[in-house]
Amino acid sequence: MGAKNIPKGGGLMAWYIIDADGRRKEAFRTRTEAGRYLMDYGDGYRLEFIPSTRLQAMRMQSGMSQPDLAFKADMSLHTLQKWEQGARDINKAEAARVAKVAKVLGCQIEDLLEESS
Repeated sequence: MGAKNIPKGGGLMAWYIIDADGRRKEAFRTRTEAGRYLMDYGDGYRLEFIPSTRLQAMRMQSGMSQPDLAFKADMSLHTLQKWEQGARDINKAEAARVAKVAKVLGCQIEDLLEESS
């Protein structure tokens, strides 16, 4: 099973799911009021997704894929993925790098930083 996201505009993104038989099935993702994302597969099956980091939430809200954001922010996809996973602390990243990402996403740097515990 695989998935590929394709922007549809207006905060809606289509996901193409490949089932075990190799059939492609389209699902739509919408953002809920609580910052969660609902995947509707159209056959009564729904999946709720909660972003793990603020960066991931902002990227998903923009409808941008990880490769697109990495390219537009002139950074490696690997670094972006590590920030989104929380494997690398975005709060300790070089300010100029985080500023580029914020600019591409149209938000403030503070919107991407994680709260201190």
